Amino acid sequence: MKTTEPVVQSDTKHAIVAADSATRPLPLADLLKQLNSRRETLILATKGGLRIEGGKLLRDASARWLRQGVEQSLRNLGADYIDLYQVHWPDLRTSFQETADALERLVQAG
Repeated sequence: MKTTEPVVQSDTKHAIVAADSATRPLPLADLLKQLNSRRETLILATKGGLRIEGGKLLRDASARWLRQGVEQSLRNLGADYIDLYQVHWPDLRTSFQETADALERLVQAG
């Protein structure tokens, strides 16, 4: 089984961390704890809108699923907030308006 490890680039002023965290916890949470004193200098980006059902990967940008994805990513990352949340793919079964409204509510919720 192939695992995805976080990609980290860092210098004394900046850190870039890229990882897929919605479906499972990663060692990234430990890294973020180490960088906690610098959290305000980090830009934490993740994405959602995909789910697995019956062994199939499905596009799901519904409000319910996006909220669940954000909450799970926050737990898996051990973070209080996400700076940039992106939708993986367009979901033709969910209206653009529902997806946009859900993202706006997430921003307003902080």
